[in-house]
Amino acid sequence: MKKIFYFVVFWLASTSCIKNADVEIPQSEAELVIASFVGAGEDTVQLKLTWSAPVYNSSVDNMESEPNALVKIYNGSDEFLMTYDTQKQAYIAVGTNFEAGDKADVSVTYQDLQLTASCIVPQIPQFTFEYLGRKEQNLYGYTEYFDRFKLTNLTAADNNYYRIALLFYYHVAYDPNDRFVNYGYSNSGSFFNLKQNESVEVEYYIYADDYYVLDSISQHIIYSDYNYFQYHKGLENYYGDDFFVEPTIIYDNVSGGIGIFGSYQLFKDFTSIPATKP
Repeated sequence: MKKIFYFVVFWLASTSCIKNADVEIPQSEAELVIASFVGAGEDTVQLKLTWSAPVYNSSVDNMESEPNALVKIYNGSDEFLMTYDTQKQAYIAVGTNFEAGDKADVSVTYQDLQLTASCIVPQIPQFTFEYLGRKEQNLYGYTEYFDRFKLTNLTAADNNYYRIALLFYYHVAYDPNDRFVNYGYSNSGSFFNLKQNESVEVEYYIYADDYYVLDSISQHIIYSDYNYFQYHKGLENYYGDDFFVEPTIIYDNVSGGIGIFGSYQLFKDFTSIPATKP
């Protein structure tokens, strides 16, 4: 009886109904896409303006830059005309000089399209960033090395948006002139929303063997607004056209089109940790 039962179950599973789905997907037109970030204390602002790739029409042409728009950025009552740079394929404004607390507005006009977006440059934060030393991990007879860091937010606010970006400088052991830079990767991610006195510890894998020698680690801490944080956090969780993961919704804050316009404070080389091969 058991053999008959198993056969019936298999037959039912293998003869389940299959029906073609007739789902009408609405046609869509390409939209203008803005991508721009305002850095406090930076003299220049860049803005990328491209076309989206609608469903059933994902040609390369639709994703190229649009050089024929009228683009302006505002710092309070000061207006700056952004000019198109053919080499960078971006619109550029010089002398904007945004500082903490400034409100930035951008407008893009192309034919009958009008895109606008706004952001506020975040205040200067209070935080500490500590080097906690190196950790060894033995796995199947192979030793891996991780450099550990601790970020503590001291700013009195409920939401404080940080990004940790580390650059690792190496040279090849047998040729000191053969140097390269590797962007650090942490399994804990790079973006953190911290309350006052809240800390996060991160570990970064490093190349450390007889072939590569680690010379130094350059640290960059970004304190951003909500727009910058949400957009990049979405990108960090984006896995492309992977059928086995849920789709990622990328944040945007542009009216009249799509895209991102945000701001940040950058603390470059907050500290620099010399490091040598273990």
